[in-house]
Amino acid sequence: MKDLYQKLLRPNFSVVHKDTLPVSGDKHDYMSLAPYFWPGKEEDKYERRDGERNPSTQKISDDNEKEELRKNLQSLSLVYYLSGNEKYAAKATTLLRAWFIDDSTKMNPNFNYAQAVTGINDGRGTGLIEARTFAFMLDDIQLLQGSSSWTKNDDEALQKWYASFLSWMLNSKNGKHEQAAKNNHGTWYDVQVVAISLFLHKEDWAKQYLQNTSFKRIDTQFEQDGRQPLELARTKALDYSTFNLQAWFALATLADKTGIDLWHYHHDNKSIKQSFDCLLPYASAEKEWPYKQIVPYKKRGFYYLLQQAQAHYNEEQYQQHLQSLQSNADDTVLNILLTAW
Repeated sequence: MKDLYQKLLRPNFSVVHKDTLPVSGDKHDYMSLAPYFWPGKEEDKYERRDGERNPSTQKISDDNEKEELRKNLQSLSLVYYLSGNEKYAAKATTLLRAWFIDDSTKMNPNFNYAQAVTGINDGRGTGLIEARTFAFMLDDIQLLQGSSSWTKNDDEALQKWYASFLSWMLNSKNGKHEQAAKNNHGTWYDVQVVAISLFLHKEDWAKQYLQNTSFKRIDTQFEQDGRQPLELARTKALDYSTFNLQAWFALATLADKTGIDLWHYHHDNKSIKQSFDCLLPYASAEKEWPYKQIVPYKKRGFYYLLQQAQAHYNEEQYQQHLQSLQSNADDTVLNILLTAW
């Protein structure tokens, strides 16, 4: 209860709080630094250390504020939905207005300056991986639809922001670069495009996008035995193999709303399920992981994939693994539920 009460008192989150300006000179532009780039021996030279985060990236606050916004919004909107207590919806509305709507604090709907490498570029297409949070927020926003605090004007203004952001994703240089990414970046790009399209009531367009773009990624990303070569090349290969499957499971969930069944789609013996089954014995530690993994693997993310797999495929082995991995469940939502009453 104390944590939930503190969320009611939290100041608003905004991109204008950062101390560093992007090259545009506009604090309303989102900005972040490439996490795996470190200063080299020569001036203006950088070296990429895959999987090793440069702590200096934390000096720019936009990414952290965005993530804190989502955490607070998730709790507040869920408690409102379950309890009907308007004070939680009112606070959630205030947070959303500050980030997306109010002229003095809102973020410009672009990611031109995300994951920049200082002295090399002002921003990169790969930075769009950080924008996936905006897709997650759409579920929280839907929970506020019955609130008197969240008005029709708010909803229209937010849809306008997301429509502008989607247009930027589809037409900008950085957006097109990310769409062309063959690894998990491309999958997460698709998640964002489809989620936003559905939010904007463009179901037919989302369905067409899935058919024309997302289906092809299965051929590119998966081997017939389920391995994901592009993720296996990373220094945190088990993390990234899981991360990409999280994107695929999210995309399959969204695809259900368009009448497309990605859960059971397969081509040339390549499928989401095949890839999940390939990962299962390693993620559950039944087998030793044969590729690089420079940090300890956290099983919590895989546990929720396993829950979804059991719901869609209903296999006995999944149920057995759920029981053995249950200690990895996150009780955050349960705590929210308990404090809502």
